[in-house]
Amino acid sequence: MSNKQCAFVKRGKNTCRNPAIEGFDFCKSHIDQIDSVLRYKVPDHVRLESSSNELGFIFDANLGHVYYLNTPGTYIFSLMKENKPLPEIVRMVSKRYRVDSTKVLSDFRDFYNNLVDLGLIAKHEAS
Repeated sequence: MSNKQCAFVKRGKNTCRNPAIEGFDFCKSHIDQIDSVLRYKVPDHVRLESSSNELGFIFDANLGHVYYLNTPGTYIFSLMKENKPLPEIVRMVSKRYRVDSTKVLSDFRDFYNNLVDLGLIAKHEAS
């Protein structure tokens, strides 16, 4: 555990007094809570193609649609295709791009919502 306090904010106020987990800005309880809300499954008909310059695209074989990704998007979606849990994705992206885990989590949530809206991932209940 780190000396840093959990950064969970509700209604504009920091409401958690638990210590943040090393490498994260949140305590274990809040990471688990976020992970349970943002579970997903990448359908088999959705494929990721990437190039040597780390740019990529998602191909929806059912619809024939192509969605282009920037370098971080390609990396994140590759981790999602590997069924990595959210805390691991946040940790890996934060380390690779030297970005605060709170920012990574916020960006992941936006990316996740876009993927759900486009039908490229399905919300998935824990088993």
